[in-house]
Amino acid sequence: MASVAAEAGVAAGAAVGFGLFNYNRANYLYDAEFRYERFSQGREYACEQQQQYRNDLRTLSGLTMVKNNQYAGLAALDMALCVALYCAGRLGLHGPSPPGWIMGLWLTNNAASFSFMGLAIFMALHASFRAQAASVNLLTRKIRVPVPSMRQLDKARRFSSEFEQQQWSDIFRVPYLTNPGVPKTDETSAKVAGSSHRARSARALGASGLGGNRGTIMLTLEAGYYPSERLWLCARWLQPRSPSPASIMSLAKLPLRLARVRGHATKVAAMDAQALTDLSWALAVLNHKDNKLLAGLCHQLFGRMEDLSPANLAICAWSFATLHYRDDLLMKRLNRQALGRDFEAQSLANLCWAEATMRFKDDVLMHHLSHEALRKMNSFSPQHLANTAWAFATLGRRAEVLFRALEQRALELLEFEKELKEDFVPLDLALCAWSFAWLEHAGPDSLLLRKIAQAALRRLEEFSTQQLANMLWGLDHANYVDPAFFRAVASWCCARPMRFWHKAAGEELVSIMTALRPYAEGGQAWGELEAFFTNETLRPLAQFLCASNSSEGYVQGLRQLRTYHAGALYTSWLLQELGIAFLGHGDARVAQKVEDLTNFYLLPPEPRWLPDGYDDDDVQANRAEIPSLLELLEVKRRVQPSSHFIALHLSAELVAGGLRRNIWRVVPTRPPRRSGLCFVRGEKLEEHGDDDDKMAGMRTATLRDYQRKHHAEVTALSQVAEAISEIREAAFERESEVSGWVELFVPHYPCSSCTGALVQFASCHPKITLRVGHEDWRHWLRRLDVRWDKADPRHQALSINARQLRDLDQTAPDATAIPENYRAALRRTLGSTGIGEREEVKKQTFY
Repeated sequence: MASVAAEAGVAAGAAVGFGLFNYNRANYLYDAEFRYERFSQGREYACEQQQQYRNDLRTLSGLTMVKNNQYAGLAALDMALCVALYCAGRLGLHGPSPPGWIMGLWLTNNAASFSFMGLAIFMALHASFRAQAASVNLLTRKIRVPVPSMRQLDKARRFSSEFEQQQWSDIFRVPYLTNPGVPKTDETSAKVAGSSHRARSARALGASGLGGNRGTIMLTLEAGYYPSERLWLCARWLQPRSPSPASIMSLAKLPLRLARVRGHATKVAAMDAQALTDLSWALAVLNHKDNKLLAGLCHQLFGRMEDLSPANLAICAWSFATLHYRDDLLMKRLNRQALGRDFEAQSLANLCWAEATMRFKDDVLMHHLSHEALRKMNSFSPQHLANTAWAFATLGRRAEVLFRALEQRALELLEFEKELKEDFVPLDLALCAWSFAWLEHAGPDSLLLRKIAQAALRRLEEFSTQQLANMLWGLDHANYVDPAFFRAVASWCCARPMRFWHKAAGEELVSIMTALRPYAEGGQAWGELEAFFTNETLRPLAQFLCASNSSEGYVQGLRQLRTYHAGALYTSWLLQELGIAFLGHGDARVAQKVEDLTNFYLLPPEPRWLPDGYDDDDVQANRAEIPSLLELLEVKRRVQPSSHFIALHLSAELVAGGLRRNIWRVVPTRPPRRSGLCFVRGEKLEEHGDDDDKMAGMRTATLRDYQRKHHAEVTALSQVAEAISEIREAAFERESEVSGWVELFVPHYPCSSCTGALVQFASCHPKITLRVGHEDWRHWLRRLDVRWDKADPRHQALSINARQLRDLDQTAPDATAIPENYRAALRRTLGSTGIGEREEVKKQTFY
């Protein structure tokens, strides 16, 4: 009897559960349908409203145009009347003529009337045209019909399978009994989910032993403190601890919401300089980016900048850099206030790190910070040293005197690590190795690199993949030779489980494998790791480059792969995987290409005016497209090239309809200017406005915030595409396939975007054989060092930026003078207050 009752209970429970499941699923599908209808209806209302605005704008502009056209017509009639009066020659045709002086006044006034009527016609037509142009501009740029994109449409719809992703309490919700009483819209659902997540995080914090302080924080938040103080106290409580990231973010969002509800944004104007600094620091620690709040904070800081102490200046810059929020006007004023100030070691490192993170170049400020760093070098910790070196390397500042002092301090800390109780953590070791190698301040026999390698072996278990990649990249590019070290690192890498490498980005694996391959080839474990690298990193890149994608999908796909190149040792494998032949160095044609390309770099860049532009094979005009050897090999020397330093050798033989076209030339980075003026550039090229159609149908991508459309490989292939079009037109066979071969030799291995352009060119012209060869830029620089005559004055030309860098680097290390022209420029831009002509503002700080 009991079993029957149990079976009946189970059946009843299953029936109830099945019924609740079907009931809630039907509700979900019903709501999903109406959710999409609500989105569509809202968009229709928005479109109708926008159409009303557009009609109102047309009516207003039309009224202005009609009125002014009528004014122009009336003015034209008045001009005709003035002309008729002039034709008579005098007044009083049926009587005696007036005196001459009256006739003079009359003729003068008539001429003035004629002139004013002509001016009135011009102004009326001008106003009419401006109204029409303004209407067109507003209709095409500002007041557009809000047609939803495919992404918005996809976001608005719901799939039936998404019901399975709901919480169990929603899937088996009992009607009326568990209904919260409020209809769940998208906004309320997000709030409810956030509240439950906060509750779970609070329980987790309590279980971890940190919950005892949560009550203190909540009492502090409710005690009526100033909003910035509440945020600052919460940030100070969270900063020294290390709970889980989810717990930190959950607890951080609560005081931020409280501050926003209690009018935080409206009280920013009432804060003093210290409170503004506290607020910016708290927002950075809590990782809360509210653009509206940050804009108001920047506005208030701009007006109170002179009240900030050096430490507060560094904290504000660090905070905005941490939040990835850049306000150029604020940073210019902050940099101006930093000149001539006395910074502590921590503030120096923070300010340098912030300038580099935001990529904000201020050479005079960095010169002042290098002087301050030299004065405070004895108080530098490993973290200060690593951050400062990384900042100067990232901004491309060689600062040789500073780096010599940093090297001496690093050697001292590494030598007496136990006595000084200053530990180099893996991040510090990686940043130091990368920075000194990037600017070529460390060579193969560098004592600093040897000490870094020894310290790294002791802490190898603590390295992440990114830190290991940066350190090995620096050691490899400095040509550091220590087979025992590299074999030990290779053995450690081979012993790591594959799940460790699954976390690594593509470019990190490229750096690690390129550095270790010369010392680890031959072992079975290394073969397995290399197979994993090729199958999980290089082959997916090759498959993606061969696949057909839209322009946006192409860019996003390369960014998600995070493999920006295949490195010096694996680019040949990638090219062969893509079906592109690789040019070896044993070919006599390659030797000739290298010689011609070297001679091209040795030519002096002579700027000249070419009114009609120049041809692609104009050697002297092409040479003026890249900087002089003084800038390339000394002022801005580094082991990885800037894109505007690259020129490649292009050779081709194209055949179509019995016609043959041979190409043998050097191609600089940027496409040759057709406007005529050539000059030596000193800054990173800005993005071109050309679309993909103008670039011979080849897609490029913006990787690491740099547009790759102007790279030499794309330029050369675009010239070949133009030559193919010309030979087709000459042969009267525009649809025929052109056969032949194309060879490119580049002094540096191509990036992923340029490799994709090679694949696209090969697919568009299947009958043309494409062969590519490359060198490593660090070896190319040494080749130019041997051949370059430093006494040749023709190679002394510098761009404005490079000349300023050289002048600052040649200034005495103990000089504190700031160039007067720089002072004058800042005064004109930001006000009349002097630089470094004020008393230091002493503020108490708690950081």
